[in-house]
Amino acid sequence: MKIQDKSQAKFVLDSSGYLVTTAKLARIGAMQYLGEEIGRQSGKVYDVYVDESELFNDATMKSFEGKTVTNDHPTEMEVTSSNWKELSIGHIHNIRRDGDFLLGDVVFNDAEAIKDIQSGKIELSLGYDAELS
Repeated sequence: MKIQDKSQAKFVLDSSGYLVTTAKLARIGAMQYLGEEIGRQSGKVYDVYVDESELFNDATMKSFEGKTVTNDHPTEMEVTSSNWKELSIGHIHNIRRDGDFLLGDVVFNDAEAIKDIQSGKIELSLGYDAELS
């Protein structure tokens, strides 16, 4: 997940000090990933196509609800109950479609991560894995 256009994004600090915004979580179409990001040959770039019917079906959209947000990609590549306290910096909710994009409201709970974002950090992870065919 990239918070790419921070000039357009609305970031709000709530009364508890949490940072809240809306982010583009995924999109349909072809995207490029390094092999090491997707369990393939390191150093090679792969095109991964996300189909509209796969991204926007009920099961996929519901699977994003409540997902943890991590600062960068965790080494384990997945957040579980065993590593959640160590990796989680927030969560997403209110998953919805906006054109070609899957949107979600992001709540950042971790003070250090909030400082990083306010200082310019834009790339975060949802701490989940996906099957590639």
